[in-house]
Amino acid sequence: MLKSQKGSTLIAVMLVFLVLTTLLLVLLAANIGGAKRTEMRETDITENLDALAAIKEGVAVTQAFITNNSPTLLTSNTTYDSKLKLFMDEENAKNSGYKLKDVTIDHTTLTDGFTRVLNVTSPPYSQLVYVTATPSFLKYALGSRSNLTMNGSPSIQGDIYSRFSLNISNEALYLNNSVLQSKSTYLPVSKHSPEVTSELFIEEGDLQLCTSGNCYSKTANAFEKTAAWRTLSREKLPIDIHTAFSDKYAPRYAQLDAPFADIDIPGTFLEKVRDVGIMLKDFPTAFYDTEEKRNAAKVAHIRDELAKEAPTYTDSKKLENPPASPYILYRGDPNINVSSLTVPEGKWLIIDGDANFEDNGQKALDIKGNILITGNLKLTGNLSFDSVIYVLGQTTIKNADIHCYQNSCTTETIDEDIWKNPAFILMTQGNLDINLVNKFNESTSGINGYLYTASVADVYGVGSLLNVTGGLFSKDNLTINSFRGNAADGTPELKFTEKADIEFSRFKIVNNKRLFFEQEDALPKVKQLSAVPDRLEKDN
Repeated sequence: MLKSQKGSTLIAVMLVFLVLTTLLLVLLAANIGGAKRTEMRETDITENLDALAAIKEGVAVTQAFITNNSPTLLTSNTTYDSKLKLFMDEENAKNSGYKLKDVTIDHTTLTDGFTRVLNVTSPPYSQLVYVTATPSFLKYALGSRSNLTMNGSPSIQGDIYSRFSLNISNEALYLNNSVLQSKSTYLPVSKHSPEVTSELFIEEGDLQLCTSGNCYSKTANAFEKTAAWRTLSREKLPIDIHTAFSDKYAPRYAQLDAPFADIDIPGTFLEKVRDVGIMLKDFPTAFYDTEEKRNAAKVAHIRDELAKEAPTYTDSKKLENPPASPYILYRGDPNINVSSLTVPEGKWLIIDGDANFEDNGQKALDIKGNILITGNLKLTGNLSFDSVIYVLGQTTIKNADIHCYQNSCTTETIDEDIWKNPAFILMTQGNLDINLVNKFNESTSGINGYLYTASVADVYGVGSLLNVTGGLFSKDNLTINSFRGNAADGTPELKFTEKADIEFSRFKIVNNKRLFFEQEDALPKVKQLSAVPDRLEKDN
């Protein structure tokens, strides 16, 4: 006998309906939650972009104020501080999305001078801006007031500057057994953090680029450019700059925000000698048709004037414990390989002759204090510095490892503790020659400091490995040659193993805008202030 199924069918239908309704509600809830999360993410992104834009605006406004008011601010510290405070108060009252604060006291023990540290904040971001009357070259990882050439694949972290032509090729040049050679490799790398992109400045010229690997032809004892080079005009660089660097590691092309503040080494040398009480006569006012002849006359004048002064020492061994007099005048060509050399704070060691600093083979030679050298300088071996050094002749750095004074750097990276680290700043009137640094050795030599030359400089990271933490700058032409990979001795050419990883660059430079901080009094005085932004920071 058949039974009716009407009741059970209704229950089944209702059960299916309930399941479908539940699933629909779950999907609806998920969509609503997803929409809310998407909205929150979009809000976070928008807020971050707004904060970044505010930081950028705050830094730009600060730089413009400093540039436009530099002559007035430099009249006195009282005027400087009052006008700077008024500027910050007016900006903060505008509620433009950023705040400005003077945090100088948190970062330096200096009480005189014109250096200030301002903090631009727009949560969760902040960025320090150093307002300083120090020379412009301290802003850059790498730069030249003439032509800058980067052959091969140096790794640069920091801003790059060239007044005239910037030449970039993927062919590194080197000298092996007194014979000129070349090796194709990767293009340069511009390393930067996710928040801050390094910038490239070309003031007057264009970018000359060669990516063929056949960029130079050898003639006798020199290399000449081939026809493989092409020109990237400055107008095209905002879009095309990436073609001159490896992969995505390219800087951002930018315009200078202030005139370049250059230095006069002989003039500063004369000023520092006078500051300690040796009253040298003014430079001769005769006419010279070239800057080179004029500078040579200045150097000769300083040497002639110092020759009239009685020396404090003529025995270099006595320099290990110099007296606490306003200055120490050494006459001769000292080979300084004592265990340490300390010049009393605020004083100057003046070497009237050529100087050679070399470790004694047992420990690093630790040098603390500021030094003036009328002749040439040679640095060899394991050295540590907390010094500003002016050299009227040429400087040779040979097989040297130059690190923080007594290994006292708080860290190998540039972080907030860098304020406590000592500085090494070398300025030489003659050529700067860095050579034979750990040749064919896979251990890395380092130079912790700024190197500046008023002449030409050629630096090689092909058969050698070299890291610079600070900066490298030339008033004349500066040429960097670097291979990316491993190198071993060979004849007639070196034996290379190329590596794609950018960390295998054999020449690396990391700019550190903070190293100068405790050395303001010893640096050249310039007639304009600059506002130099540090890296962008994000609160955790």
